[in-house]
Amino acid sequence: MFLRNVEATIQDFMELSLQLSRRLRTLVRVLRDYRSFNSFLAELLAPAKILSISVVWLPDGTEETLVTVDDTSRLQLQVDEIVELVRDFKGKNIRVEKASRR
Repeated sequence: MFLRNVEATIQDFMELSLQLSRRLRTLVRVLRDYRSFNSFLAELLAPAKILSISVVWLPDGTEETLVTVDDTSRLQLQVDEIVELVRDFKGKNIRVEKASRR
């Protein structure tokens, strides 16, 4: 669930998520729909930490946002679900990758 133009604390969102999850008997996450795309991604991907966000221009003229996170196993949704949510709500194509060890 995404909320726009709502003044609420993180605790308010957590409480709403908990109440909806109990009532619907399924996991519900309530996220703030930030104007800043990077802030939106940070909240959507939490508790994983974003290490970098890069825009890649593809040969066909489209762009894709490459998001590198510290650990994809910490994501609360599957990567393909995250990609679909971002495309549906923000109209952007993203790719989520785990940082490689050097």
